[in-house]
Amino acid sequence: MSSDRVCLSQTQGESKSYKRFSIRKKISSSNNENVVQPDIQFHSDMAAQSEAKETVEEKGSKESDHEVLVLLKEQYSKNQEELGRLARQQEEMLRIMDLREKRDEELRQLLTSFLRNQQLSSS
Repeated sequence: MSSDRVCLSQTQGESKSYKRFSIRKKISSSNNENVVQPDIQFHSDMAAQSEAKETVEEKGSKESDHEVLVLLKEQYSKNQEELGRLARQQEEMLRIMDLREKRDEELRQLLTSFLRNQQLSSS
């Protein structure tokens, strides 16, 4: 004589919202050996919602990635413009420093010439 039994077991996945259920139909034979049919597995509503949420998040993530790329490109362009401006400013500063050095050298020469003339006139 055989009796059919259904066993419902629940396992929880990595995230708390993910649960997996399995149904087994156990068939007992007359000599008390258990024969187990393959599990029929299904996901709970929470798991289905979680999967749907992950799909939406992936889509949002792709859109977000695109937005981030656009922002990064804009920032890169701004950075390049700023680097160009700073390079021009640095060139202008170097030009001014060069002019000052030339002026200082001319003043030294003029002062040296003046002092020599003073010494010659006093002697």
